[in-house]
Amino acid sequence: MMKFLFLLCALLGTAVHAQQGNTYLKWNIDHTQRTPRPAYPLTTEQAAIIDHYSLAYDPQGRLTQVTFFHEGQPSPAGDFGAAILTFAYAADKTVEAYQDVGGEPVAVNGVLRKIYHHGPSGFWDRLTFETEDGTDMTGDGYSEVHVTRDSEGRVVTETRFDKNGNIVPEHNGFDRASFAYDANDMALYRRFENADGTLKNGRLGYAGVFFEFDQYGNFLNEEARDTSGSLAPMSAGFSRIEWRDFNSFGKPARVNYFDAESRPYAPYAFSTRTYTQTMQRDSVAYFDQHSLPAMHPAGFHRVEYHYGEGGVIERKLFDADGIPVTSR
Repeated sequence: MMKFLFLLCALLGTAVHAQQGNTYLKWNIDHTQRTPRPAYPLTTEQAAIIDHYSLAYDPQGRLTQVTFFHEGQPSPAGDFGAAILTFAYAADKTVEAYQDVGGEPVAVNGVLRKIYHHGPSGFWDRLTFETEDGTDMTGDGYSEVHVTRDSEGRVVTETRFDKNGNIVPEHNGFDRASFAYDANDMALYRRFENADGTLKNGRLGYAGVFFEFDQYGNFLNEEARDTSGSLAPMSAGFSRIEWRDFNSFGKPARVNYFDAESRPYAPYAFSTRTYTQTMQRDSVAYFDQHSLPAMHPAGFHRVEYHYGEGGVIERKLFDADGIPVTSR
């Protein structure tokens, strides 16, 4: 949900991995879209086992490069879709770009570069794109993102536009998303407000998605509500989701699901999760409100994840008796 990237500079090579103090499980938990903020610093011993991000900075303290490591090697399996994310800074803009494991430029979902245009606050207020196909438009059909900020520089509204200046609804079906933050600068909600501040239901039938995060940016709760304040179904079918039983790296062992009446969601009420040594998701299994195995609507009870250099390469599916259903 909240990927607020900022931008590039000189290629420093993967030698940055050897620097102490710049290795993290998460490279950016900033929801305010001001300055990248890492979380979960790792020791050298932990970084030798756990998938992680290695960060490099310029003399001004600005983030210039992020490299994702899987099993000790640069890998495109991180959250930005490439092995290396780079940022270049100028007075009026910041440019985000991507590189493969060899340091060569690549596109992510067709986008070669994101250009963040700085506003009067010093933070960006307009985002544009350079794409492989020359349309400078994302796969979701928008070519610009405009944001407004509060007195502390935090993003409070976000609107997407196509090349003709028409609004392109974001993934929740909101024409314009509005935000507020808690004491840790974590988002409290993403909701659809008219210009006068009144709530409006988006195209998926709800007016806002409300969140609770811990100080490390881990989800605790998420729910969708309509303009009356009532719970409303999200696209997955449930209306509220809870993450529970975290390990020391913020990975939940259990996830609970609820319907619009705050009852356990059917066909599954909760899922359990396991993780690999590298802290990647290993398996997910679904259960009903009586803790009995339940089937996901897609036709499986449990899914196992298998990884390669580029991320998940196979998902093996099983029914409640452990019999393989199919693989994909």
